[in-house]
Amino acid sequence: MPQTDFGELLRQHRFAAGLSQEELARRAGLSGDAIAALERGRRRTPRPLTVRLLAEALALPDHERAHFIDTARGLPRRTTAGDRPIPAATPVPAGQLIGRRAELAAAAQVLTATPVRLLTLSGPGGVGKSRLAIAAADAVGDSFPGGHFWISLSPPDRAPAAGVAAATGLPRPSAHRDLTDVLDLVAEQLGDRRALLVLDDCERVVHDAATICEELLQRCPHLHVLATSREPLHVSGERVTPIRPLPIDDAVTMFHTRAIAHGVQPTADEHGDVRQICRHVDGIPLAVELAASRLNILTVKQVVMELARSSAILAGTDRTAPHRHQTWHASLQWSYDLLTADERTFFAAMSIFSGGWTIAAARAVSAGLAMTTERHDVVVELTSKLVDASLCLVRRERGFARYDMLGLVREYAARQLTRHPARAHVEREHLRHFTALAAAAEPHLLGPDGARWISMLDAELANLRAAMLRALTRGYITAALRLLDSLATYCHLRGLDTEWQAWRESLWT
Repeated sequence: MPQTDFGELLRQHRFAAGLSQEELARRAGLSGDAIAALERGRRRTPRPLTVRLLAEALALPDHERAHFIDTARGLPRRTTAGDRPIPAATPVPAGQLIGRRAELAAAAQVLTATPVRLLTLSGPGGVGKSRLAIAAADAVGDSFPGGHFWISLSPPDRAPAAGVAAATGLPRPSAHRDLTDVLDLVAEQLGDRRALLVLDDCERVVHDAATICEELLQRCPHLHVLATSREPLHVSGERVTPIRPLPIDDAVTMFHTRAIAHGVQPTADEHGDVRQICRHVDGIPLAVELAASRLNILTVKQVVMELARSSAILAGTDRTAPHRHQTWHASLQWSYDLLTADERTFFAAMSIFSGGWTIAAARAVSAGLAMTTERHDVVVELTSKLVDASLCLVRRERGFARYDMLGLVREYAARQLTRHPARAHVEREHLRHFTALAAAAEPHLLGPDGARWISMLDAELANLRAAMLRALTRGYITAALRLLDSLATYCHLRGLDTEWQAWRESLWT
């Protein structure tokens, strides 16, 4: 082990005691300038009395006191017992990173070749944010000679202050020290070092994560932060990179890799079913891995059949995985639990849509819902929250935003709606809105503005079909008749006469 100079050793012990330079000076009966001069190496030969006063003020145990005195005299350390812990390093992943070449290159470029000092990888649970962060930290390691530190904010039994302290080599803070106290010590320790701090799983304590970033970035001019979160931190200077599910080809590769790990090699004849599984789970890495883990007892075809019934099959066998990653339900429950009551109601209500929705449709469906929030446009605020929480996607088409959910997320939200007392109200408002839309469009379909109206109905075809099915199954005869009549011309223009006739027959049987 390299010989530590006295100034550095003094700094380490002061950090371990949770003291500022001024606090240590008062305890030892010295001046703050004297402590600063020793730590910065301006005074390299402290007087024996000064060393003893410092050792007593720091309450060093015998073996550390002896080493402290020896170091002040310039002597080598007698023993390695009681060495300071090494700061938390980036975790070593169990498997290779599949796909993500573009995302990895983009993250590395932002961290090393732009003025951005806070990069947040944001996306739904299980999409692979942490795995990508590990790869990114490894890729840019040489650009941060001051080291990189990994802080997981997910353990529910550990306060953020303890996580920050452990990752940066400080001891667990005492109960009376809050996050601000710890950040003071960390900022002093990092100083001007060009270092990378990785904050993983920020969504559980997003406000604390934002505080960590804001405080340390302001006080450590060469520090960079890479964060993973299901929602942005909303800190000044933050660059948010949305992490999407894997393309189907990469998801298939992952499925094969995980299947082999479970002792099963899918055959060439099963390739189509494997692709169907990956499409069904939206290419979400966690869901792909959980589906592949079921091959220990099922065939690929059986996994397809089970997924057609429910996503309940997506439960893993990895006992070491965090609870939120052991089942797909647990992953979504983690996000759901972070929502307010209004946000949960809105999230459930939006599952009524098929193929996405617009702000106007969301306003119509949520009208009359019991909400505690009383803002002028609560729908915009709630939509923004779902997007931030990675529970809702935004698609921009021809100057307008359209919103949707991943299939597995929508399935989870629909289960919440099934249990919600507002379910019947939401269903009626959905039917009313799309019946009104079809009726408004019908007179214009053959006119000069017909193409625009047809395009509008094309975008809502899945919702129109869902509204018709609901009207037929719930026995809303008047609404079904009106919708059927309004869609006759559109169905004829789009070659959907057979479907229209089937609706008509169902109505009269």
